[in-house]
Amino acid sequence: MNISKRILIQALAVFGTTAVAAEKTYRDDVHVLMYETDASLEGQSNTPLHFFRERSEMAGLRTTVYGNNLEYRGFGDKYQNLKPLLEIVNQDTLIILADARDVALNIPDDIDMAIAAVDHFVDNFERLTLESPNAVVLSAEAQCCVSAMSHAAPGDYFDAATGKRNKRACSSGKEDCRWSENENIHSWVDFMHTRARDVTGLPVDGVVDVYLNAGLMAGYPKDLINLIEVMDIGPSEDDQAVLTGLMHTYPDMLVLDYGQELFGNNQWTQGVESGCVFEGHGSSSPLTHLDTQTQPLMVHTPGKFYACLDLLIEALGGQSQQRYHPSVRKLMTGRLSLAQQLGIGGSASTRAVDDMEAARAGHEKEDAEEAAAAKQAEIDALIAEAVAEAQETEAPFVEEEEVVEEEVEDVTVWAGNYGQSNYGYSNYGTLNYGYGNYGAVVGRNALNYGESNYGYGNYGYGQYGVANRRRRRRFA
Repeated sequence: MNISKRILIQALAVFGTTAVAAEKTYRDDVHVLMYETDASLEGQSNTPLHFFRERSEMAGLRTTVYGNNLEYRGFGDKYQNLKPLLEIVNQDTLIILADARDVALNIPDDIDMAIAAVDHFVDNFERLTLESPNAVVLSAEAQCCVSAMSHAAPGDYFDAATGKRNKRACSSGKEDCRWSENENIHSWVDFMHTRARDVTGLPVDGVVDVYLNAGLMAGYPKDLINLIEVMDIGPSEDDQAVLTGLMHTYPDMLVLDYGQELFGNNQWTQGVESGCVFEGHGSSSPLTHLDTQTQPLMVHTPGKFYACLDLLIEALGGQSQQRYHPSVRKLMTGRLSLAQQLGIGGSASTRAVDDMEAARAGHEKEDAEEAAAAKQAEIDALIAEAVAEAQETEAPFVEEEEVVEEEVEDVTVWAGNYGQSNYGYSNYGTLNYGYGNYGAVVGRNALNYGESNYGYGNYGYGQYGVANRRRRRRFA
């Protein structure tokens, strides 16, 4: 039996039996498709996929996992098996395509707010595609670029005249597809920043997340099918490179969520303390982006940023694999971090604010005492060494002045798909186009993208909340 038939049989089984077996009513205007080859992940209570499915049921959001027990061949694999599903779903249903291992559903443990969050997503999708009604919306991130993009220049992948593929993308991270700092990357960076400026109307330093990320996208079935046919992607090709090339040649086919309104991407190159850019306020409220103040329905942690993902899941009241170091205290300087809110490994919903503050104060006191003891030990050692040396030379002893070196955190990032040299982690990564010149220092205009206009306040649960939340929703 070929792969397409196996996928189709899986899909028919899931589509046809899920609602009946669970005796659950699902909305029919939105449907999530997640590609995962490991069938065991759903059954493990501490996996991101299990948490995603759990919260999606609360919102009446149908979620289908496809690809179980199939051999994984590369980044383009999920598109090979996607088309059969898109051909059998209701063509008026908005489809969300999401990664399964590094995405959290940003839905609080509250049914009314969960429903409102999905309604909010549909409203924002329609607004973002108002001028491009047949476009597919993809998430945007702050980090450029996958390694495959250093092996091709903008315009190489597609022939605008014939619509055919000119060049195949290599598989990022493989031996023949390593990162290389070259003119190709420079050209991609210029293209993406120019596009962000033209679309948003903001200066180049006014948008942080300017690069396409293929981990999250949304569109209607016929538009996604058209996208797949034009992409003509092979199973081993890097989809992020191919999609960026497609946007260069066919700009009207794709819309990027520059404002982090539908999809939120964390910034893995910054490490947990600075790059986990969402904060939580307990399991009864959604996560909020620290810079944009938006509350996207899907939160992504690209670059295998699992430490951040687990903190986010726990902030929403879920169970995680706790793949973070227990010493993590701060995620953003001067803010109450998720790790602090959770007490490291707990659930925000089960800890009172006073307890959290007491725990935080206790940690700070312990840290200060440990630092003071370490510093004193270092001074004592220096003095003892100097005394011994003075006694040997019979020279008068002069107490040396203490020298305290600044502690620098060792941040380990995943470099398999992304570069870390001038156009990766340095010039076009976290320094010049990332958190440095164009990053958090400048930030976004919170009034435009913030909680007042597009958050759960006016546009979400408040003004369009309980009273109006069912106006767009249809149930199967």
